[in-house]
Amino acid sequence: MRKILIFCLMVWMVSCSMTNHEESDITTFESLIIITPVEVLGQNSRELHFICQTEKEYPCVNYPILTNKIIDENGIFVTFEGVKETDFCFTAIGPATATLDLGSKSNGRYHLELNTKVQRNVGNLMISDSEFILDFMDQNGIVISRKATKRVPNYIYWGTIGYHIESSIDQVEEFIEKLKIEGAIFDKQTPGDYHYYQIDQEGQIVVNRENSGYWFLESFIFSFDGFEEDFNENILSLSKEYFPDLYININTFKGEQIFNWGN
Repeated sequence: MRKILIFCLMVWMVSCSMTNHEESDITTFESLIIITPVEVLGQNSRELHFICQTEKEYPCVNYPILTNKIIDENGIFVTFEGVKETDFCFTAIGPATATLDLGSKSNGRYHLELNTKVQRNVGNLMISDSEFILDFMDQNGIVISRKATKRVPNYIYWGTIGYHIESSIDQVEEFIEKLKIEGAIFDKQTPGDYHYYQIDQEGQIVVNRENSGYWFLESFIFSFDGFEEDFNENILSLSKEYFPDLYININTFKGEQIFNWGN
């Protein structure tokens, strides 16, 4: 729940591209800034965001990192200016955060600077059909959480099935077989970190049971190259047949979410 709260707050908070601040409102950095690249999936577009957070935790979880962002023909230039102590406090301990929205970027190599007021970091952002790469020789005052982030391929669906009774594995296997009948293709995937999920060296999706809230958890990934609207409706209807024995959550390459609980 904490991760979900922090993510929602980052979307709600003051944009990380703010430029006009009173110096008295800003606290200088006392720890590293952790930067995580994320491709935000949408119905008709994909945007590259950098999720930024301080290594240090603050008494209010809604403190924003204030930054200055310039994107022009010469590259992408970001300066992390400081942490703002807000008048209103969400009283939970957590890092100061911000989201850098870089928009939809074409494939290519971009000059990228991720600087603090006293430290400069010069590198490259390389974008291809399959991945984003942040290539920095030195990281001063920042930590890039991963150098390479794989891009979710078109037509990919992935998800989890949670359950509390061991024998429910039979229903899990039955549900997977019905997905195949609907047209889902379960193939090995290219290994790497896709942010939303990880693929191991055997081409299988990694199961992360920690903090899932279930006694048992299965992860799956498949592709479907067909009429998506009908397919999505069919697998939603199918998944509801297994509730409440199975808690099924399916994500799509267009940023949609299908789950079998609730309305």
